[in-house]
Amino acid sequence: RDSFDKLKPVSYKYVDDNDTNFGLIYEDTVELYPEICHETQTGDRGINYVDMISVLIKEVQDLRKRVAELERSNNATTT
Repeated sequence: RDSFDKLKPVSYKYVDDNDTNFGLIYEDTVELYPEICHETQTGDRGINYVDMISVLIKEVQDLRKRVAELERSNNATTT
């Protein structure tokens, strides 16, 4: 998906915790992958990062396929 490029990885710290956390912007993610986003009745929002793994694997597979195609194309033109 070209939309995958619209995701914005961020780092952040909670007010009461000095640890650095990493994630994605909820608003951007819910537009692209609503099935992995949730909102509670109290308004808390979250992203299911475990489900995001399959999305990432698919993106890597697509990229590897594209690289292989480009390599074949490049080899065909240089031989």
